[in-house]
Amino acid sequence: MYANNLKKYNGKLPTTKRIYCLEEDKIYNSSKELAELWGLKSITGIHNVCNHKQKSNTIRGKHLFWHDEYTKMAKNTLNNYLEKTKNK
Repeated sequence: MYANNLKKYNGKLPTTKRIYCLEEDKIYNSSKELAELWGLKSITGIHNVCNHKQKSNTIRGKHLFWHDEYTKMAKNTLNNYLEKTKNK
């Protein structure tokens, strides 16, 4: 079923996930791009923050989200997340 749909699809598929920075209100095309711009040695911290697997929910004081996840997030869900993680 899915294979047939994929055969019919003639658009472009992204090769990386885009990242949204809440404080900057900016979308980055990839974690690699963001790591290079911010001078980070690795993309691991970015992925951990976006996957909500890091003690801190920020990098350099900035909240990062997978862009597709952020666009689907309800305002109250975002506010609850920020409030819950404020003291971490």
